[in-house]
Amino acid sequence: MSEPTSDFITAFRAYLLADAALAALLPNGAIYSTPAPENRRAPYVRMAWISGIPSSNIELVDDLTESVFQLDVYALDYGAAAEIKRTIIRRLRGVCHTLWSGWEIAYVVLTDQGQTTEAGDAGSADSWTRFRLDYRILHQSE
Repeated sequence: MSEPTSDFITAFRAYLLADAALAALLPNGAIYSTPAPENRRAPYVRMAWISGIPSSNIELVDDLTESVFQLDVYALDYGAAAEIKRTIIRRLRGVCHTLWSGWEIAYVVLTDQGQTTEAGDAGSADSWTRFRLDYRILHQSE
């Protein structure tokens, strides 16, 4: 299982942020594929690659990989987190046979893992809501 290239992760992030509604909800394009900056305040999205499996069971197609990404949506209140979640789901719903910066996307499948609300860091009055979305993405380079 090899991690997708940074080019694919960059293309995935760019595809999400090309949606004007999502970009407006996430100041400064706050989708991170690494831990969020230390002093970063919500809202933001953390994108993490979970696994990848070459899909060799599809005849006549080479170099297909099925990757699983976890997207965690963080916001200071439930309403803001839910709106970001809905916007991401709308953006990725029905995506198939499209190109993301040179990557052909065969399909995208969502598993909604639910939400949690937790207290902020010690000494902070903030609490935050987190939604977890798992996406399976079948992709190959163009």
